[in-house]
Amino acid sequence: MVDPFHKAIRRNPDTQWITKPVHKHRELRGLTSAGKKSRGLGKGWRYSATRGVREFHRMLRFVRAMCSTAGEGPVALTIRKKLEQCFAPSHLEIVCESYMHNVPKGSEKHFRVQIVSEKFEGCPVIQFHFILHYIEMLSRLALRPSLLISPSVRHFSKSVLKTARMGRTGTTGIHRFGEQAGIGVRTGKTLKERLLGPTTGAPYVYGTYALAGASVFGVGALMYYGLVSKESSILQQSALWPAYVRERLASTYSYLAGGLAVTAASGVAASRNPAIMRLTQAGGVMGLFATMAVIIGTGMLCRSIDYDSTVAKHLAWLLHCGAMGAVLAPLVYMGGPVLMRAAWYTAGIVGGLSATAITAPSEKFLMMSGPLAMGLGVVFVANIGSFFFHPGTALGAGLMSVVMYGGLILFSAFLLYDTQRVVKHAQIYPRREDKMYGMPLDIPSYDPINAQLSIYMDVLNIFIRMAMIMGMSGNRRK
Repeated sequence: MVDPFHKAIRRNPDTQWITKPVHKHRELRGLTSAGKKSRGLGKGWRYSATRGVREFHRMLRFVRAMCSTAGEGPVALTIRKKLEQCFAPSHLEIVCESYMHNVPKGSEKHFRVQIVSEKFEGCPVIQFHFILHYIEMLSRLALRPSLLISPSVRHFSKSVLKTARMGRTGTTGIHRFGEQAGIGVRTGKTLKERLLGPTTGAPYVYGTYALAGASVFGVGALMYYGLVSKESSILQQSALWPAYVRERLASTYSYLAGGLAVTAASGVAASRNPAIMRLTQAGGVMGLFATMAVIIGTGMLCRSIDYDSTVAKHLAWLLHCGAMGAVLAPLVYMGGPVLMRAAWYTAGIVGGLSATAITAPSEKFLMMSGPLAMGLGVVFVANIGSFFFHPGTALGAGLMSVVMYGGLILFSAFLLYDTQRVVKHAQIYPRREDKMYGMPLDIPSYDPINAQLSIYMDVLNIFIRMAMIMGMSGNRRK
């Protein structure tokens, strides 16, 4: 089947054609069927009579514009309308070539423009540049406004003339546009490039905003429940507690303070042992799962032993606290001042949240178990994802922001929940001397060690995230 270019040549054998090939010498060749040099071609043009029409067929049959655009339908219509208006072509074909770039259906972006027009016959070199710039401008006008090189479509011809007039280089009048094969326009970054590209720091900024909002909410809740609310709070009910409830809560928070002290001491001791530091610094997903196995295993061991087995229970508790200290030992690389500030901030956060929990209605935060479980899943997945994506990338920074700021907000909410849960458990757990139907109850004693473990983990998670935030803020100051 003969294409329109062959038909046009056969109908007009003496027609003079000027086209612009691209090859390593960057030469412009003008061909005529009479075998004479084209008039008005200027310096740098030459003719090869031996190649004839075959050379013309092989290299110079059509003008191709590969343009990255926003869509197939509207862009193809825009290109067709403007080319028909400017060149009155005898043949105009616009073919989508997005399939060569693995673009999914419905998101086509690449087109090939093939055009035959009598206005291309015998064009002097400057007019040929006008033609190329017309097609270049068409490809750019189809893009979003931020990438336009002309003010508007109404000033299209003026901008083309200005570009053609001002864009020439050297004495030959050849524009650098002719050095490239086709017309390429850069589009915006893909989703993959945005996620894996360098971060702008926005995730950390949004994290600080979320943390500030949570802090304002906490202060507002404390003021509301302490000054305005008329519902009965834990603080008001404490005046009616029996003595055994007070003893249970006192022993619970005594074990909490002792566990934190043991953890700090074991962390300092582990930081001075190179063998333990090598084990705790093992990175990657395997190191994460090994750390989780140690924490969960020692915690389950401690919970499984009855409080009446005094020695075994306390040894398991000390083992769990010591393992947590060894896991946190690499934090010493942040420096003593950073860790001390993080510890003081943690103490302030824990004190404020505890005050909020005891001034709120007695079961206000006990209804948050479902949302807290979902939030814990999000933070856990983000923590695993942070091992695969560098925090310098946009995606890695987002995951790290969720781990730090989202985790801080999450475990602060967990502290509110666990505080009220511990108080409620101390109130309703039966005593051994209580009787049911005249028979003594055969139940284990109240276990203050198990009761404080959830608050203990909340405090440590808050401290870890405060240390990370303090360390990052210190690095930015440097």
